[in-house]
Amino acid sequence: MTTRYFGVDIGNSGLRVSELLPAVERLGESMRLNWLHDPAQHTVAQHTVAQHTVAQHDKSRRNRAPRKETPLSSAPHQNGSLFTPDDPAWTDKVDQFVRLHTPEGGLCCWLVSSVRRDAEAVLRSFVQRLPHPQLYLPVDWRHIPLKFSVEFPQQVGIDRLLAALAACRISRQRPMLVVQAGSAVTVDLVRNDVPAQELTSLEPSMGTSSSNLNDQSLFAQALLSRFSVSSDRCSDQGALLKQRGDRNATQPVQNDSTPDASTEGDVFCGGAILPGVPMILRLLGKGADLLPELIADDLTDLPPLPGRNTQSAMLCGAASSLVGGTMHLVRRYREDFGLSVPVIISGGDGMRLAPYLDQPTIVVPHLVQQGLLALAMTLAANQENRIQ
Repeated sequence: MTTRYFGVDIGNSGLRVSELLPAVERLGESMRLNWLHDPAQHTVAQHTVAQHTVAQHDKSRRNRAPRKETPLSSAPHQNGSLFTPDDPAWTDKVDQFVRLHTPEGGLCCWLVSSVRRDAEAVLRSFVQRLPHPQLYLPVDWRHIPLKFSVEFPQQVGIDRLLAALAACRISRQRPMLVVQAGSAVTVDLVRNDVPAQELTSLEPSMGTSSSNLNDQSLFAQALLSRFSVSSDRCSDQGALLKQRGDRNATQPVQNDSTPDASTEGDVFCGGAILPGVPMILRLLGKGADLLPELIADDLTDLPPLPGRNTQSAMLCGAASSLVGGTMHLVRRYREDFGLSVPVIISGGDGMRLAPYLDQPTIVVPHLVQQGLLALAMTLAANQENRIQ
């Protein structure tokens, strides 16, 4: 029976589902849904300037007239509709996508990266109701074949770890910076020369000691218990996914070097988190009484200076914060480790951010999905080995 693999990246701005094709080591088709952050903002009528002026004198948020939500320099939503993360209605879109790619049914394996518990719960419930056999795998930090030099690896967003995993297979050079530019921007450092005493010591009670990271028993237990939607459906899937496998390599993306298939010795060292353009604009609108709340999903370009009205001035500041903050962090790392440190960039604003960073830079679309693909390749390889 053919196994179909789907990678789901649930973020703070939306959700992406991609078909994972481990046999050919690439991503297939994908779909994107965007979250609606404030439903009330989309139900109010546009108000006049006079109404807005009167509202400015009312310091109470509960009593003031609703403010116009203004899209500025934003890329259009690909799927046209917005959903709240906890609204099961968005699973209809996922269902259509899955049916299109599994016309004959069969086993589906879902590799899920999530930083939103509400949306993940909705997805899990949806998968449980599907008629065909399903294997549901919420990926966490223990499944990432990297070492750690951070205080609490279990608190690091899984999207950051998957992005680092994929980046390690795209460039051999270390140290390396991994930039994810979306609703939030992360700039993370990966090294392979961290002294043993600086590595994170993992508690045995967590089942994640350094020796266990190379053992497939953690996945064997997980696949047959809390990761499986139905263990009786998926009993033949036990112990298929090792922590490290010989085929843990993703395709090279916009890179002249051949990716290294092993992450042995690579250490995730943490980094920096700063707000992206949409988050900055929302925070300005909510935190400053006289500023409007603006929508900007993606940075299309740096706006012209100076901003000649409040909205354009806010956008100038938000875009400059994104670009300037990232440039500053990259410069600091290169001052410490050398100008040749590569930057692997992904995320909704990654392609637009890259031109402002000095080379070497590599733009990789859907880096988190590339990390999920690496895990799917390991799962498929071990399934094939068991069958043989």
